[in-house]
Amino acid sequence: MKIRNFCKSILVFSLCTTFSACQNNNEKNIKDGTYTAEVEGYQSSLTVEVTFSNGSITSVEVVDSNETKTWADSALQYIPKYIHDEQSLNVDTITGATITSNAIISAVEKTIKDAHGDVSEWKVNEKAEHKQKEVEKDCDVVVAGGGLSGMVTTLRLQQLGYQCVLVEKSDRLGGITKYGGNYSQLYVDDDTAFTNANDLIQDHLLDTVTWQKKDLGIQFSEEYLFSSQYDTDVLKEYAPENSNIGELLEKETEVSGAEVLLNTCVTGLWKNGEDVNGVSAIDSDGKIYHIQSKYVVIASGSAMEDTSQAVNPYNEGDLYTIFKNDGYQVSEVAPVDSNLCISLAEQYIDTYYADQKMKEKEILLVDQDGKCIDLAQSREDLSNALQGDSYLIMNASTYKKWKAAILESGAFDAESTKQLEEDNSECFSSAEDLQTLCDMNGISYEGIVASMQKRNLSLSEEQPFDGNVYCVKLCRGIVDAAGGICVDASLHPMKTGSDTPLDSVYVIGSAADHTNTQEGISNTWAFVSGKWIADDIDTKME
Repeated sequence: MKIRNFCKSILVFSLCTTFSACQNNNEKNIKDGTYTAEVEGYQSSLTVEVTFSNGSITSVEVVDSNETKTWADSALQYIPKYIHDEQSLNVDTITGATITSNAIISAVEKTIKDAHGDVSEWKVNEKAEHKQKEVEKDCDVVVAGGGLSGMVTTLRLQQLGYQCVLVEKSDRLGGITKYGGNYSQLYVDDDTAFTNANDLIQDHLLDTVTWQKKDLGIQFSEEYLFSSQYDTDVLKEYAPENSNIGELLEKETEVSGAEVLLNTCVTGLWKNGEDVNGVSAIDSDGKIYHIQSKYVVIASGSAMEDTSQAVNPYNEGDLYTIFKNDGYQVSEVAPVDSNLCISLAEQYIDTYYADQKMKEKEILLVDQDGKCIDLAQSREDLSNALQGDSYLIMNASTYKKWKAAILESGAFDAESTKQLEEDNSECFSSAEDLQTLCDMNGISYEGIVASMQKRNLSLSEEQPFDGNVYCVKLCRGIVDAAGGICVDASLHPMKTGSDTPLDSVYVIGSAADHTNTQEGISNTWAFVSGKWIADDIDTKME
């Protein structure tokens, strides 16, 4: 994946030099030209392009990288600059991103060799010091991850009178709720018994829902949603006025009094012997944080080795890897994918919520043969029913409502929103009639006609699919991951080969080992686990 444009622009350092300037830089015997080297970084390979002219480095550019976002940004930004400015490989690495730093240096070394240069000539200078700013902070609880569960814990702890520092590696709070799929959860208003959920959810759902309504002002729809995955009515949508639950909690967190560090990635646990009393972190500018706390909450979301098709590209498994390398128990991570996604601005977006909002006779889900698939199914069953290319077909008015429902389901960035509003993506197409639309997309028109007849739809002027019609081509995206950091019944991690939990650390939400992918469970687990551990910390602090 190409590194982001704003990073790329920072990483290009061009130098126009005169002869005297070259003399001051101690010209070295090296062949002019541009050379490329690929090396292994911390999480992925990265490609570095270096240009030599008149015995000097005139440009260093990291042209391709899939290193961990935020964590590696400062190395990608500054190490090429340091090498260029000092005309030397003997430069300081970025604390917290040492492996990525050394990978870039190694790549430049390879290009020197390819240009028939003497590597030792580029190491004779004394190492130039580039001091990173270090900041120390002290709080009651540090929360790593600003998704749904992290915001819930922070809000509850602030409500109980504790000072939190919330660390989020992206540029805004919300986690996966920014990319759709945050429209429902399990709901009870009495001691209704239900199955197919873990014990913590069953024991604390009523208390959590009561807190959501009373203290957070979250409202729910009047009617329960049908789901074959539960043995009783227990699934509800959020009410339209707060259908984007992530955006609601983001605003609440911003005014809660908690300190929020955006574009900041936790790089390790701060230990005193075997006791954990805080975290170390680094922001995208290379600033290092040492955050001391009485408790640490890991709310970093699902761990994914490959985020190229992930709905949330920031779920790279940083903390999963840290815990694994530190000898804590983890379970194998397996992606949970869905064939109900679209791709906008190089980002995958889950459409299930919008699909379910449309009335069945206003929208068709078909495969390339025109075979109609019933939309009234769980996300898992519906995704499994889709084999090969699949498409949503709808008329103009339904398409407008469908897009509005997509925008309701996530707090998307400006570029994704613009592509959606302007139909500026290869996944969108339209035509004046259904047959032309089918021909454009390689869908069997005869198959769709047969499917519509089976569902008692016709092609008369009064029916939805005559006149301007729209097609949305769906694709596969990773919406979650099963597995994670193993925890005990109180959500504490444990060392491998030991049943003794780490009592000062909690792992909540999708960061904790979980395999349940039923409808509404993700949001439910985020709220229940987030509130429950905040109350548990309160009990211990008292």
